Amino acid sequence: MTPADDTRGSRDADRAGAGVRSTPSPAPAQAGVVALELALTLPLVALLLVAAFGLVGLVRTSLVAQEAARLGARVAAVDDDDAAVRRAVVDLLGPDARVEVGPRRPRTVVEVRVSVPVDVAGLHRTVAARSAALVEPVVD
Repeated sequence: MTPADDTRGSRDADRAGAGVRSTPSPAPAQAGVVALELALTLPLVALLLVAAFGLVGLVRTSLVAQEAARLGARVAAVDDDDAAVRRAVVDLLGPDARVEVGPRRPRTVVEVRVSVPVDVAGLHRTVAARSAALVEPVVD
């Protein structure tokens, strides 16, 4: 047997055993550390999820408030009735919505401001939006 044959044989043995390796199970002390890390990080992950859902809700309410202000301005531009503007906004934002309609005269800009209270993870905030539209002249 030559030294080259001996080297070749050890490489073949290494390849044969490569698929048989198993991962050692963690020692009991390491398992306790893993449980402790999980116990410490799980509440943080839950808090981050609650905060993310709250932020998504706040952004959604902000987008709906902007759309309600746009719709209110459009209604105010074509209708002299402030009640119609309020109805249009309340239909989108709900009964807690506050609506302010600025003065309007033909060929001027009317501004509509809306606000709605929101509760995000126990924090009370108000989401506000405003929009403007050119008042259209009444055609008889």
